[in-house]
Amino acid sequence: MLIADSDAASVEQLARPLELQGMQVCRCTDVERLRNRLAHTQWDMVMLNLRIAGPLGLDLLREASAVAHPAAMVVTGHGMTETDRIVALELGADHCVDQRCSPAEMLAVVRALLARRAASPDADDVAGRDKDAHFAGMRYDPLLRLLHTADGRSRRIRTAEADLLMRFLRNPRHVFRREELLGETEAEGLARNPRGADVLVSRLRAALGPEHWELIRTKRGRGYFLSCDVLWH
Repeated sequence: MLIADSDAASVEQLARPLELQGMQVCRCTDVERLRNRLAHTQWDMVMLNLRIAGPLGLDLLREASAVAHPAAMVVTGHGMTETDRIVALELGADHCVDQRCSPAEMLAVVRALLARRAASPDADDVAGRDKDAHFAGMRYDPLLRLLHTADGRSRRIRTAEADLLMRFLRNPRHVFRREELLGETEAEGLARNPRGADVLVSRLRAALGPEHWELIRTKRGRGYFLSCDVLWH
């Protein structure tokens, strides 16, 4: 796990309780060193205070969320507003947490996110393969969370977006109410947010790519639905 903040004391405040639980923690207080570590090391989790990058904090979050194998991303801060949290979630954060929370709450967040990550195996852990979903010229491998596009490119879908995509793929053209879509997203900090479903759908649309933005359509006053057919084989 990587904890990044420009304030060394804040890093220690987060790191020590986690290390007491046997977790391996790497500390970082310099933005250039952080970028290097994000680019060259695959992390299970990154706890990021955006002030480490000054006014470019949101750009840093976007970069960290766009790598090939993104870590579970927790944005930390003091006195984060609802707008701060919504923007962070829209840019790829899995959870937002106030650094003034108790060590027990922080540990619960970390364990929940790591458990979800562990439940989604990487290629090296796969002994067999389930059927893939074929839709709109794309192929989605749910076991690896890999989306293969018509132009031959592949990208891994983050856990929360992958959960949402599977709900749509299993029920094409079914309209889901917003509260239904948030049923399994509490670990990501979205369920308590009135805009949580909209944020999650926006992230899924971005993952599918701009050319497929209209695949997830809005039914005014009701919710969202996948607007194409799906074949499994």
